[in-house]
Amino acid sequence: MTQMPEQQARWGRKQFRKSTRSDNTGNGNCVAAAVDGTEVAVGDTKLPTSDGSMQHLVVTREDWAGFVAALK
Repeated sequence: MTQMPEQQARWGRKQFRKSTRSDNTGNGNCVAAAVDGTEVAVGDTKLPTSDGSMQHLVVTREDWAGFVAALK
């Protein structure tokens, strides 16, 4: 997914929260998510971008909630 520069800036690294289920062994298996209004950005912490954020995809809160519910 390619994002426009203004979209990348919108999702700064400080907005992301690492999953409590992420691997803490230092091998980089970490998922992080950020919520902004009706959208959720989901990224991989080991895929940094030049602006200090991380590569991510953006989905609706509704889709994210459905995904999380399906995992449980």
